[in-house]
Amino acid sequence: MDRQSTRSEVEVWEDPAAAWSIGAADRLRKLGFSVSSVRSPLEARPEAAPAMVVVNALLPEDCLDHCLELHRAALREHSLLGLVLGRSISSARRSQLRRAGFSLQVLAPIDQGALRFQVGRGFLARRKPGATRRELRAPVPWAARALASSRQKHVSVYNLSPGGAYLETPRPWLSGTRLRLELAGVGLSGGISGRVVHTNVPGNLMNRRAPVGMGVHFEEASAEQLRAIEAAVRRQSERLLL
Repeated sequence: MDRQSTRSEVEVWEDPAAAWSIGAADRLRKLGFSVSSVRSPLEARPEAAPAMVVVNALLPEDCLDHCLELHRAALREHSLLGLVLGRSISSARRSQLRRAGFSLQVLAPIDQGALRFQVGRGFLARRKPGATRRELRAPVPWAARALASSRQKHVSVYNLSPGGAYLETPRPWLSGTRLRLELAGVGLSGGISGRVVHTNVPGNLMNRRAPVGMGVHFEEASAEQLRAIEAAVRRQSERLLL
């Protein structure tokens, strides 16, 4: 277990040496999160107050019971979000976790973008208890192409909503840049016009948890495009709920 003098952002209940481990703590550290690992009830710190608690779906019963007891009040009050990771979740365990206040999941194969997005929800809950995003938004592991004037770049879609998208790219364009985004994952021909409204550049310590890239606001999207995007985002959102 990590013995840190500062409070960890994410508490992970998983034994990395176990055969059923998916390396949750290491995955989160690579995304820039501060993580404390709890391998057994003896390593739990009652004084810890993370932004999110993450459990492996195959966590042994005694360890899971201790985790739920330790965080029961915060989970039920939604000041702490619970995330379940795993290759599969039995119906009995799913019901147990739901009753305890867990609401989110990421199933294997674990997508790093989905994992980052789900943990980000924990930070939103801490900063603004009871707050929800203004519009439906979900992480989508799609490749896309952005075109601006005579320039083009291949990007990865980090998250998508009917109003816009966040695109991962090592060299984001400047805010205000107008572009056309081709989203093959939605199943639409043609692109969607948009404008870069914010960026996150390499080395930005003020936003270290966010991927490097640019946020795009959609402009002049057709009704057909918006319906297709909303349907795709809704399907993905449902997959992320426990």
